[in-house]
Amino acid sequence: MIDANNLLFTQEGTLPTGTRTLAQTEPYDHCTMTVSGSAPADLVDRFVTLLPEMSYEDPRVRPLLDLEGLRVWREGRTTGYAQLAEAVDRSGFYDAEGRVTAAGYAP
Repeated sequence: MIDANNLLFTQEGTLPTGTRTLAQTEPYDHCTMTVSGSAPADLVDRFVTLLPEMSYEDPRVRPLLDLEGLRVWREGRTTGYAQLAEAVDRSGFYDAEGRVTAAGYAP
């Protein structure tokens, strides 16, 4: 779980006081957006333009940013996911084409 959730769950009592972290990954981007190749380019471009224009100072969008633990959207990147990719591969959740193969998973 992310550090912010760990802190919150401990404060709420969801996790018992004294719960300790056994391991920690390198930082990664927890909130990413992905679109399919068939998505209309004009809508994708508009979405890409709108996200960084969101201001934490705007009371209309602050609740959304707070939900994600963000103050600003950053440009996307594709690096920093090696540990996550390895865990997904090891679990067999997806096949090589990206289809979910996990037994009992229902989207």
